[in-house]
Order: sequence, then structure tokens, then C-alpha cells
Amino acid sequence: MGGVLRTAVCFLLHDRDRLRSIAIGCGQWWHAVVLGRAVNAALATGLALAPALADAATAAGPQQTEERQDGKTEKAAGTDPLRTALLQAVDVLEREGLVNPRDEMVRNQLLQGLLSGIGCGARYETAAAADGREDSRPDPWDTGTLVRLDRRYAYVPVNHPGPGVAEALTKAWAAAAGEPDGAPIALILDLRFASGGDLPAAKALAQAVTQINALRVLLIGPDTVGAAEIAAVLIAAAPQGAVLVGRPSRGCFASLEPVRLPNRDRLWLPRPVKNVDGHAMPAHPLTPEVSCDDASTSETTAGLTNDRFRAFPDRDRPLRRAVDLLKTIQALKAKHF
Repeated sequence: MGGVLRTAVCFLLHDRDRLRSIAIGCGQWWHAVVLGRAVNAALATGLALAPALADAATAAGPQQTEERQDGKTEKAAGTDPLRTALLQAVDVLEREGLVNPRDEMVRNQLLQGLLSGIGCGARYETAAAADGREDSRPDPWDTGTLVRLDRRYAYVPVNHPGPGVAEALTKAWAAAAGEPDGAPIALILDLRFASGGDLPAAKALAQAVTQINALRVLLIGPDTVGAAEIAAVLIAAAPQGAVLVGRPSRGCFASLEPVRLPNRDRLWLPRPVKNVDGHAMPAHPLTPEVSCDDASTSETTAGLTNDRFRAFPDRDRPLRRAVDLLKTIQALKAKHF
């Protein structure tokens, strides 16, 4: 079997020492795995696995254990059915000529497929992609610039709450305030397709949003994951708060942390976050105050302009609902409600 792929898979499954998995509550549907000496202990306590992977690891029933020097017991090497099945599967694929483990694209696809079972934005990237970057994606604000809708409302799509996104938002708002129409009266922050990111980025984004003196609407959905969910909780908990519109979020309040493999490839693994500056993270997905069906994708929202929004207002129902909500609030204010 290709050495690089085996090294990565063994590292991920803790083949260097032993895989010791424990089920701990973190939301309603995901569990954590503790990797031993192969991963820094402070990070290791938070790595998450979906129930399917956790169940597979214990499906064979009681496993052989051995006592360590500290008196604790753990599974003996070679008894974990999950690790064994994965390594054997890769061996079979190579033997049948279906994959070439030395192919970088194949390695990327196989490991990313494995990490997708963990969820919460877990990612894999090669050393070439990882070198010189401190975050799991290169761009701090994937979809670009602030868009004015009906001149009064600022629409800001954030697909990845990484480093620099807070600063980008602050600069974009300041630029909008200097335009002839003046500062927008409301901010619509689109987090429906926001995944990845770490805790500092989540806190920075929340701080940038709460410093904006305007009405706030957060668009959320099933692909609102990790740092984006943490940021949404912090924004909603601020004095002025925000209205959540869309569909329930993923319910995975985690910070992505980097782990280097021996071959310098890198894994981005989720560390559960339960409390941020006194704000407890919920044990369930975020539920919007205004619910509506949503068939939009990151592709349909990319490159949005005011003209496109006015021409096809029903193409993005949550965004249309947010704008209608803001119009209603303004109308009520004008009537001194």
C-alpha cells in the first residue's frame, strides 16, 4: 500500500499508539474521539466523530484491553474494527487497481471522504496547500463585497468565518457609509453556507457585527456550521441582538484546529466549544425566529446584485423574507408603534 496514504490513515485513526474512543455529549448527534500521544492532548479531547463512525468502532462488542502504567486500560492494538476495516479497504482498492495511493488527488478524495463522516467542517489538505497558511481556506471573505438591496439594506454573504473576515466587514461597512445613500439601516448577514473557522475568528466576526449600529438579520440553515454557529449565538446574545431567518443550523458548535501529519499534510479537526465568554452554546441546532423553505445554494447566492434580487425576488426565499421583515419594521416605526 502507498506509504503516504497509510501514514495519513493510520495517524487519523491513531495507529501509532492505540485508538481510544469515548462517547461524550456534544449536541444531540455527535461524539468525541480522544487520540493519544500522536496528537496534542489539549486538542485531542475535542475531536468529533459522527455516530456512524463511533458505532462502527464499538460494533464488535467488548474489546481486548491492556493495562497501562498509569493504571488505566485501553484497547489493545489491532482490535479496533473501524481502523482495521478502513486499512483493509484501501489495500483492496489498491490491489484491484481502482486507486493509486501515490496520486495526490486520490489521497485527497479518500481522506476528505473519511473526514466528511466527522462533519463540522473537518477538512484535509496536502502539504503544498497547507504551507504558509494558518487557516483552512485562503480567502477570509469568500464571496466578496457588501451588496446594497433597495438602497437601505446591506447584504453580506460569509461562506467561511476565517481570519480577516471581521476586518473585511468593518471596512465594507465604513465604505458603504461614505456613499451618497449613507450608511445602510440594516445588515443582513448570510451564514447559510458558512463552515469551518476557529473560535477567535467567530469572536472577531461577532464583535464586528455587534459594533455596527443597525438592525441585524442573520440567515442560517443546515450548512451553518462550527464557528458560524458560535458567531450567531454571540450576535444574538448582544444587547441589540439579531433576528434569525431561514432553517435550523447544523448544531455543531466547534472550532476547527489544525493537526499536522508526519508527511506535513494537515487535518482540520473540530474541537467542541461549550461556553464563550459566559455564553453557553446550546445543546441543539439554532432555530430561526422566522422559518421558511430554502432551495438556494452558495452558487445561486454568489454574485448577487440589487438588480438580480429585484428581478428574481423569489429565487432566494429567506433573503426575500428578511427584506420584507425589515420593511415591516420600518413601516411600524414610521407609524410610531
